[in-house]
Amino acid sequence: MTQDLIALGADGVAISNAMLWDSASTVLRYGRKLRAYSSATARFLGNDPQ
Repeated sequence: MTQDLIALGADGVAISNAMLWDSASTVLRYGRKLRAYSSATARFLGNDPQ
């Protein structure tokens, strides 16, 4: 769910509040994989899910 919210452009603080987390850094940890998967390099290498 967190990665979906990040992909939709939701704010990290809003996500952490919705998920009842103490810190937005948790959102960053969950979003790290998504960012790597959809980076420019991943798109160049053909790993883009789009």
